[in-house]
Amino acid sequence: MKKVLVFICLTLCALIAAGCSQTGDTSSAPVSTAVPDSSVMESQPESAPESAPETASATTLTVRFGDQGAPFTMHLYDNDTAAAIARHVGTADWRLPIYHYDDFENSEVMQYYDIPSRYEIPSNPESITSEKAGEVYYSEPNRIVLFYGDAQVSGEYTPVGYFDATEDFVRAVEENPVLEGWGNKIVQIAPGSDEPEKSQTSVITTEEQEENDMINLQIGEQNLTAKLADNTSAQAFAELLQEGPVTVQMSDYGNFEKVGPLPTSLPENNQQITTEPGDIILYQGNSMTVYYDVNTWNFTRLGKVQGVTQQQLKDILGEGDVEITFSV
Repeated sequence: MKKVLVFICLTLCALIAAGCSQTGDTSSAPVSTAVPDSSVMESQPESAPESAPETASATTLTVRFGDQGAPFTMHLYDNDTAAAIARHVGTADWRLPIYHYDDFENSEVMQYYDIPSRYEIPSNPESITSEKAGEVYYSEPNRIVLFYGDAQVSGEYTPVGYFDATEDFVRAVEENPVLEGWGNKIVQIAPGSDEPEKSQTSVITTEEQEENDMINLQIGEQNLTAKLADNTSAQAFAELLQEGPVTVQMSDYGNFEKVGPLPTSLPENNQQITTEPGDIILYQGNSMTVYYDVNTWNFTRLGKVQGVTQQQLKDILGEGDVEITFSV
């Protein structure tokens, strides 16, 4: 009996030893294909490319008082009015004329700059009764109002932003030079230094550029359009129209043109020109001429009426005197 028990014990030991030998052989163990735990993946995420940012509102604009003026930063408030102004300036810098700078009440502490009517700018006016030097507001219709001195002026204004009212800033506004031969001053507004360089999405399109180069002529019930010439005279005329429409009383001359006096002189870029029907010509710096036939003289070309034949233009202008209102 003892021999039988010893045999059974020896057999069990042999079996146990064989099992331990199999589990200890790691070389034959299968490779695990289980998916890693999600917590491990979250701790070591893959780097993804940054998505294109949405168009952010500008926070500053750069303003110069005069063509050669030093740049000053205008800080913008976070509202729709400031955003619209920055968006328009982002497509094309503004060069706005200042025709009234010392001939209105409170001109010693404030200035205003008229924005061309083609720009749509929303507003949310509130009653303002006192202002600090450097504050900037929007006033309907399409006008930027700058206070460069502390003031108590009541008005319905939309806050747009502010300048740091340093001595240099106040001096720049006050000493902004009058353009020689014009009688007005200039303020330039461009994107702020914190804005990225203009990309293809912010570059002015051909359609926008063509729109900027067009003016309107109201002749009786007829409304015509004209494309401005590419010279400083046409630019000066466009800036004059930004102040408001200009109506010229015109008379017939020579059976080839209508001519009348402008309310102010414009810079000349004279050259020998043979006119064509539809040409808009500056004569001697202060006379506006619309040609419906040909003539050769030393003129400054301002633009050309679009979309009408010579006969149609003659019919619209009629015989004798005519009143033409130019506008943007």
